[in-house]
Amino acid sequence: MTTDTQALSVLKAGTDHLEQIEQLQRRMLALGEEQLEVERRQLEAQDTQNVLAWLQLQQAQGQAPDPTLVDLVRRRLRV
Repeated sequence: MTTDTQALSVLKAGTDHLEQIEQLQRRMLALGEEQLEVERRQLEAQDTQNVLAWLQLQQAQGQAPDPTLVDLVRRRLRV
């Protein structure tokens, strides 16, 4: 009976470790997704600044700003 108890104890410890590993993997995946979202937002903000600079340049040269780009900037700034 002691051997069975020891075997069950070892199996339970192994199962507990596997559950901990799975929890850690889920947390790492969630953190990775959060980091990707942060980077995406930073790139979008940088792109918006570039588009604004382009619109200002067009306006300074006396050209009418591209309405598509103006709409894009407006949508991004509302969010």
